[in-house]
Amino acid sequence: MTGARRPNPRGDNRRTSKARLSNRPTSPKTQMEQEKRIRREIANSNERRRMQSINAGFQSLRTLLPHHDGEKLSKAKDSARVQGLKAAT
Repeated sequence: MTGARRPNPRGDNRRTSKARLSNRPTSPKTQMEQEKRIRREIANSNERRRMQSINAGFQSLRTLLPHHDGEKLSKAKDSARVQGLKAAT
C-alpha cells in the first residue's frame, strides 16, 4: 500500500515515508546524518553550559563590585571596572 496514511506522533496527516516503515538497517548516509545531528546537539549543550558559566561569573562580579543602587551594570561596564580594580592593586 504505497503512500498509506498512518497517524504519527505529531498528530498531523503527513504521509509516512517508506524508510520509516521498513525494518531495514539505516543507510550509511542516514547514519552519518544522525551522528552529525548528535554531535551538533552535544556541541550546542556544551556552548549553552559555557555561556551559563560566563553569565554566572558576571553575576558573581556584580555582587563583588561597588556600584550605585538602582544602576544596572552591563558586561562591558563590569569588565571595565574589573580592569580598573586590577590596575589599582
